[in-house]
Amino acid sequence: MGGGLALIVVGVGLLIVDENAGNTDGRGFQTRNYLDTAPAGAVLGSAGLASVALGAWLLLRSEPGPSGPVVSLAPSGGVIGWAGSF
Repeated sequence: MGGGLALIVVGVGLLIVDENAGNTDGRGFQTRNYLDTAPAGAVLGSAGLASVALGAWLLLRSEPGPSGPVVSLAPSGGVIGWAGSF
């Protein structure tokens, strides 16, 4: 859930940075603004919101299932697997 919150913060930051409207040159023509970060901000914010919602649902569901995914990190690597109960 912490990673999802970080994605939400980055997404909001990119949406805020996008408010730069561009500049005009010496002849009065408006130059193009190539810092269009709104789409990336919307995608990252949405992904963060979805991961926080999924994490909250997995954390708060009423009964644990008989099996489920397992992720474990260690100093020398990590393990992704599936665990069950019997």
